[in-house]
Formats: sequence, C-alpha cells, structure tokens
Amino acid sequence: MSLNPFNATRAIAENQIRRLIEEGKLDNLPGAGKPIPGIDEAYDENWWLKAYLKREGITGRELLEMKKS
Repeated sequence: MSLNPFNATRAIAENQIRRLIEEGKLDNLPGAGKPIPGIDEAYDENWWLKAYLKREGITGRELLEMKKS
C-alpha cells in the first residue's frame, strides 16, 4: 500500500500537533480564547496589505509621500 504524499504529510503534522498538545507546549499561546480579529468582516483581498501597514504603523499620507519621491 503506497501513501499519497499529501496524506503522509498530513499524518506527520497531526502526530506532531498531538505530541505538542500532550506535552503542554501549546498551552497559554497568545490570543488563546480570544476571537480571531476580523473573522466576522467581509472578505477583502487586500487584508494582508492592510494588516502589514497597520502593524508597521504606515499611514496613507506616508504612502503618498513615498510615491512622490
């Protein structure tokens, strides 16, 4: 019986996750028990860009200034 590479990879990942849970290494992760930010918002294809700009503290004005130079 040959394994599909996808199924083999999935089995490896699931085993590693199970081991980490048993060892308690996934306890007390940041954000545990909190809602996922933006989960109820409509899909936005530029979500990653907006998150990047927010995380880096870049404003629209700064983007316009970068474009001018």
